[in-house]
Amino acid sequence: MNNYSPKLFGNYFKGWGDNIKERVISHQLRVSHKSLLAIAKVASIFSWIIFVFFILSAINYYYQAKTVYFIKFAGSIPTNSFEQMLTYDFTYAIKLFLNMIKELLHGGFYFLVLKGISCGLRMIVQTDINYRTKAICNERESSNDL
Repeated sequence: MNNYSPKLFGNYFKGWGDNIKERVISHQLRVSHKSLLAIAKVASIFSWIIFVFFILSAINYYYQAKTVYFIKFAGSIPTNSFEQMLTYDFTYAIKLFLNMIKELLHGGFYFLVLKGISCGLRMIVQTDINYRTKAICNERESSNDL
């Protein structure tokens, strides 16, 4: 029998809805939704950080291969630059390119997973708000019909 009256609290809850029960539900929704939306925002931000990290990782893979080439074969191979070596050794160039693509695909996969989590959490919050709003509207209409 929690029949709270808005008159009990004076003007403190003025404009917050028709009764205290709705206000309490509204407050609980705001708290739970804020936490879900915060997680969604963190996932969205973290997805971009991960994506940039893997792009930089793919670029770094190229420079590591270039450094290893100069350390291993300095002076023993007649080609002077790494790019010239890639034109001569086509299989090594393909392996290097595929490894860089693999890094980018890993980053893209993690980016899409985190973006999906973010979008999913936002959809859950929006769906919950819509259902609760519809339920409150239906309750008001049924009470007005009586």
